[in-house]
Amino acid sequence: MEPTNTPNKAYDLLIEINQSSPLQGLTGDGVATDDLAAMQALTTAYITTLYYSALSNLHIQNTLPADIEEMPRLKIAFERSYADYTAAATWLAANGKQFIATSTAKAYYDEVMNIDKSAVLSAAEFYAQKD
Repeated sequence: MEPTNTPNKAYDLLIEINQSSPLQGLTGDGVATDDLAAMQALTTAYITTLYYSALSNLHIQNTLPADIEEMPRLKIAFERSYADYTAAATWLAANGKQFIATSTAKAYYDEVMNIDKSAVLSAAEFYAQKD
């Protein structure tokens, strides 16, 4: 489906998301840990992913309906933000520690570290809190 320039453009783009995408995560497969420049660039990319996925997740929480199944594409976006946040945090903990301080995204990292990690939720966690 070709995205349109209508007010529903965001909805059109969400249609393109594969239904299984929330179950897929960022991967660390094939990371060349002996290439310091690549590791610095990857660390910056993962920090940026961590930051924007946290912001997306927190924003979406304010828009969730009583039953997320009513809005399957919103559920995909919400689950994707949680999966990306978790994958980025895991990658940074395992691979990026020595590169965070010199990353051009260090300010993003510092900001996201001030967010209560338990505030970034999966759909199941969000709805369990509401019960």
